[in-house]
Amino acid sequence: MPAARRLTSPGPVPRPAARRLALPPLSSRPAARRLSFVALALVPAALTVFLAFNAGGYFAGSPAVSAVIVAAALVLWLVIARDPLARLSGRLALAAGAFGLFTVWTLVSAAWSHASGRAVIEFDRSLLYLLTLVLFGLVGGTVTVQRWLVRGMAAAATFVCGAGLTTRLLPHVWPIRPAFEPTRLGFPITYWNGLAILAAIGIVLCAYLACADREPWPARILGAAALPVLATTLLFTFSRGGIAAAAIGVVLFLVLARSRGTLAGVIAAAPPTAVAVNSAYGADLLARADRTSAAAIAQGHHVAAVVGGCVVTAAVLRAVLLRLDRPFGERRLDTRERRLVAGSIAGAALVVVLVAFTAGGLGGRIHTQYERFVHDSTVPATHDPRARLSDPGNNGRLTVWRVAVHSFDRKPLDGTGAGTFRLDWNVHRPNANIVDTAHSLYLGTMAELGILGLILLVGTLATILFGLAARIRTPERAVYAASFAAAVAWMLHSGIDWDWQLPAVTLWLFALGGAALSSARPTAAVRRRSPILCVALAIGVGVLAITPALAGLSQRHLNASVAAFKRGDCRAAIHDALAASSDLGARPEPWEIIGYCDSRLGAGGLAVAALHNATVRDPGDWEFHYGLALVQARAGIDPRPAAARALALNPREPLARRAVAAFAHGSKLQLARRASSMPLDVQ
Repeated sequence: MPAARRLTSPGPVPRPAARRLALPPLSSRPAARRLSFVALALVPAALTVFLAFNAGGYFAGSPAVSAVIVAAALVLWLVIARDPLARLSGRLALAAGAFGLFTVWTLVSAAWSHASGRAVIEFDRSLLYLLTLVLFGLVGGTVTVQRWLVRGMAAAATFVCGAGLTTRLLPHVWPIRPAFEPTRLGFPITYWNGLAILAAIGIVLCAYLACADREPWPARILGAAALPVLATTLLFTFSRGGIAAAAIGVVLFLVLARSRGTLAGVIAAAPPTAVAVNSAYGADLLARADRTSAAAIAQGHHVAAVVGGCVVTAAVLRAVLLRLDRPFGERRLDTRERRLVAGSIAGAALVVVLVAFTAGGLGGRIHTQYERFVHDSTVPATHDPRARLSDPGNNGRLTVWRVAVHSFDRKPLDGTGAGTFRLDWNVHRPNANIVDTAHSLYLGTMAELGILGLILLVGTLATILFGLAARIRTPERAVYAASFAAAVAWMLHSGIDWDWQLPAVTLWLFALGGAALSSARPTAAVRRRSPILCVALAIGVGVLAITPALAGLSQRHLNASVAAFKRGDCRAAIHDALAASSDLGARPEPWEIIGYCDSRLGAGGLAVAALHNATVRDPGDWEFHYGLALVQARAGIDPRPAAARALALNPREPLARRAVAAFAHGSKLQLARRASSMPLDVQ
């Protein structure tokens, strides 16, 4: 063939674009695409605020709704985005695969726990985290997404903590109902340690913003301005674990980030933050349960003014010092100089430690504090909750952890089942404390899901941590150092508390972790086969979202049923309870309400059948057996077996003991009268 013909030959004719299986792209315009990425990156922040103002996401409804929202966002990404799987990486696949197995294992545990309702609720929470990990693993990969995730979470933490602090300093501006522990700030999450770890995470992320040299100047100023609010909120939680987590996170960030703006950020933010915290600590009346006196209100106004002044001061100082960010970092140290500086810092730290141990007697103090932690099971209740900050008592943690370890010893392979630690605690607890979780993510997972569940969970968290650590070696190390430091703080704190059950303080980890695990460069091999695969994945995600959608609807009807029951409207309570059971038939709570209402309405047989349905759905919960005993006594049926079963499942429960004693002897009429005088236990 002549050369001219070879050069002008058209070659294979490409297939027309209309014949390809292609979906409309998210957007072909760079500005619109950037806006879409930013909107997606702010989803975790918005959900954090939503969950925080719904008891931190502890109860079944809000995590289910959040899971549906994240699932919808993931479906939209898979269907509309251009090359939605292009950033799928091996690390992301490993983390998603391990956590996907963990989520499935959580649901499957209902087979041996015989408490399907508990397993479904735990499954919905894990599914929320899994969907978040996958969504931002596919969306992320660029430092722009990571920065917007950090900015959004810093803003969300500041907003939530600012709302909580307002209720403490200005209660007439934002009045709230009395809390379970009124001396410790827990609003809006309702749990002080949960608010504390959210504040700690916010402090780490805002420290990054204040010290960043590559963030826009408004972000640096706002980051410094937020620190006095976050630190003051953290103080009023009086959470020792939260304060320790914040300290560890900030120190780790400063060591790893080595940002050019560190000096300016510290100078601008540290003094105002210290002044705000000192002012709040000195306001002794604000640390008491009753803060309605004129003196307490005056103290609140004073602290609010000081905190506000510190916010303005930090912002002004950071604005003035913006010009110092780059000059201090223009000259980079070579390897020899960096080693010399690092050695000097390490040597100085070692000298300080040695002096403290010898001259200051630090070694003896540490030993004394350790002995008090091990042997003092509770922190003494004092009039001033500030005293607990220096008390090393374990506050009953060791007792709870021992029960969790014993549960694991009995069933080391598969555990007792997801969400069942409360049942195990009721049976084996050595005291009368009411505990719902193991107060440790790792020990609780061991107890409920066995060694396999622990391996899958720890493997997922380790992969996330490794992915964040690997990005620290890049030129954009500061933002990843902040993410890594916050993740370490969360993982340490979750070992001593129930952060896992509060999506408001946990969701961010899977968003930032997923973005860090995604591929920094699009994968062409995945892009070529993405259209058909993405449609199939979108359908699968939609199917997965059915369970949390039903759980959310069920919880909504259940809440309405409980409210109707408490106001005495049994017809409405039964109607809503039947709707809740129809949405999610595995839940026992609707049948409990139906049984109590039927008993009130004189339908004894229906009441007994309804409470029996509740015990079948959750046979290990003493409350349903106690309720069964009450309605049986009112219906003229022998209640002693059910009462005895309730006591066996919770030997230290006063209501169960009272039921056994009341039903020990007497005629049917006497037993019915005694049952009518006993309280119904509906939460």
